[in-house]
Amino acid sequence: MKCKLLSGILYGAKDSSPLAKIRGSVCGPEKEITGADGAPLYTSEIKLLDAPAGHSGEVTYHKYALTAADGSCIEASPAYNPEFDPAADGWPLCRLPRADRAMLVLGSALYTLIMQNTQNYVLQNAAGAVVARIVHRGVTGGWDIDAPSTMSAGLVCGLYVFSRYLERENEFLTV
Repeated sequence: MKCKLLSGILYGAKDSSPLAKIRGSVCGPEKEITGADGAPLYTSEIKLLDAPAGHSGEVTYHKYALTAADGSCIEASPAYNPEFDPAADGWPLCRLPRADRAMLVLGSALYTLIMQNTQNYVLQNAAGAVVARIVHRGVTGGWDIDAPSTMSAGLVCGLYVFSRYLERENEFLTV
């Protein structure tokens, strides 16, 4: 299914009606994904896990959660790029560690959402085959999304939200 996301609204083929919408909260990373009719489909959030002292800022101590209206939940675990893993290189690093992937389970299959750069993402299955793509449209704005036709519009929006969460992992903090 080829679709585009513009201003938080997911559209199907050219000039189609909206399939789903993403609404953000006033403050915080929480998002609500609704159907075209406004019915709630999913809510997303970043869940903080218990971390040992001094490690609370590391990506391995939180998860992205996408909770369906029926209460079922899809969780994604962000991970560092293997070339920039602080567990292997130790702290302090001469460069910032880069979180560039999140592992998630859809149904019974394991997938990896990979940030190719800040504007392009791919969802790969366990064999490494690309299942879905999220590509920025450049100066025209918005995103082109290529996903399997079996994937619901709400889940496509959820993958997009996870990609935004993943990008936030690498932002500099300004004090």
